[in-house]
Amino acid sequence: MKILAIVLVLLIVLVPAGLLCWLVVWAMRRGNRHSAEKAAAKLLFLGLPSGVPYPCAEDAGAPIFQFTPEKKQGKTTIPSALVVLVAADVPCDLRLRLQSRLDRWGLSLGLGRTLVTGDQGFDSLVYVEATSVGFAEDLLAKPRSREEITNLLKNGYQTVDWLAKTGQISATWTGYTANAEQDVAVVGAAAGGLEALLSLGAGIEAGPLPDWKFRYRLGLAWEWLVGLALVVGIGGGFYFATQVYAPLEGNLWHVAPWIIPFMLLSMVPVWMFFRATPQGHQSFVRSFWVQLVLASIAAYPVYFTLNGWLDQQPPGVAEVPVKGTESSRNKNTTTYYAVLDARIGGKMVHRIEVDDSLAKQIDSGGQVTACLDFGTGHFGHPWKKAIHFQVKEIKNKFNIPGWLQPPNGFGKPAK
Repeated sequence: MKILAIVLVLLIVLVPAGLLCWLVVWAMRRGNRHSAEKAAAKLLFLGLPSGVPYPCAEDAGAPIFQFTPEKKQGKTTIPSALVVLVAADVPCDLRLRLQSRLDRWGLSLGLGRTLVTGDQGFDSLVYVEATSVGFAEDLLAKPRSREEITNLLKNGYQTVDWLAKTGQISATWTGYTANAEQDVAVVGAAAGGLEALLSLGAGIEAGPLPDWKFRYRLGLAWEWLVGLALVVGIGGGFYFATQVYAPLEGNLWHVAPWIIPFMLLSMVPVWMFFRATPQGHQSFVRSFWVQLVLASIAAYPVYFTLNGWLDQQPPGVAEVPVKGTESSRNKNTTTYYAVLDARIGGKMVHRIEVDDSLAKQIDSGGQVTACLDFGTGHFGHPWKKAIHFQVKEIKNKFNIPGWLQPPNGFGKPAK
């Protein structure tokens, strides 16, 4: 039965996972095309009406600039942005941006890839995302390159990009407020810095380019696969923990210490994939919170399933008199419990769920004994292998409620 259960779980996980991986890659390709078209539609060249494509310089090195005013899209406010571009023959993609707290946290965990130049002031300020590490190393090895990039980022710009596909080098200032008195100086300073960087990078070869997109998609697909496995584990685990290896008495306090280790264990494969990509730590943080929730939910069924599945101890037998009933009500249903308050398998068992007919027999004054075949549990939590109740009804000819009857009941026991 154990082998069959494992095979079924693997089939349930692997078949949807393969389809899901294909859907993720397809959706990302479609999303990338859509995002590029959407971004191009938003950029407006200063002085031109909306909808007119921004011009591209015909001669390499001729600067142009774009300004997108702040606007609202539904409940979301899209901040204004100033982009200064210089057309160039760019060998590869490269992004240099201000480091955030998230970047520093990711680097401390070994997630993400940034280039360390040895210049402490530059390395603590700039996060490098390079498709060609060789190009970035050769460019940033020059002190003048680091100085120009530092000046751009300290003067208000958040990112400096080399864009191989469009043949541009650009600097972006998000949240820029247009001011006729300073626009020329701001754009001119950025254009001068970009032209200097362009000349400093001339002649540097990109070399072989790793397929970062494939690694990112693979990591994202693996993230979804782990999430799917957790979801399937939650469903299958709840079945085994409530039907096959149901504990005699179990609650979330028993498994609370397992939640964080279980979540960290599920994050290991995601961490291994995302650490290889330049923006891996950003994806990892999103996955961290999603899987924290999933692992918190999955810890209970997985814990009690393993408690019964790994149990190698000989089964025990107990006969316990039922002391009364309790009930738990919600909007649509009522759950009844037989109160035992007995020590079984070294653990105090307060109550066991029963059906409403048995609960009525107990309440009517019947003498009920719970006969249990139980496992001691790998983690020390007894679980029920089999249970049946022996009911010895007491006739109550006066129809007096059970709680008013003397201990021995009325009349003679039923045969």
